[in-house]
Amino acid sequence: MATFDELISRLDPDFRVRGKQFEHICVWYLQNAPRFRGAVKNVWFFPEWPWRWNDKDRGVDIIVETVDEEIWAVQAKCYKPGLAVKKRDMDAFLSESSRRGISRRILIMSTDYLAEDSKRTIKDQVVPVEVISLSDLQEERLDWPEDPDCLPGLYPTAPEPAAAPEPA
Repeated sequence: MATFDELISRLDPDFRVRGKQFEHICVWYLQNAPRFRGAVKNVWFFPEWPWRWNDKDRGVDIIVETVDEEIWAVQAKCYKPGLAVKKRDMDAFLSESSRRGISRRILIMSTDYLAEDSKRTIKDQVVPVEVISLSDLQEERLDWPEDPDCLPGLYPTAPEPAAAPEPA
């Protein structure tokens, strides 16, 4: 197993691939972090969640169902460690996740920096937004996976070929 810094250092240089890898890391984190142990029942990528309200990526990356049947919306932001998450970068998430049925929102980010307008906006939300930053992830007592490529579901597998029909 590895540290968070070792895992994150192995992310792909292409920002699109890197973002998807980080989302998979966040799913793994929500399923394995001690702070969520005993609370999390299911974790889905938003497009796979059976009750999704649309099929497009509009800011909600991950949905968590708790053992108490609460629903949490999660956004994963994979930024370079020195960059700040700006308000405009999370507006879609805040808008899409402020609906009936969502009881908690979590922003997981690979930086420690939130722009001032982001901090103010998060603070004023009716549905709470928990921020999990780079430092939080680094300090989490977890044996992180060695490599993002070994996380389940990161690369879709080819469908099984259909069986040949029986001869008549």
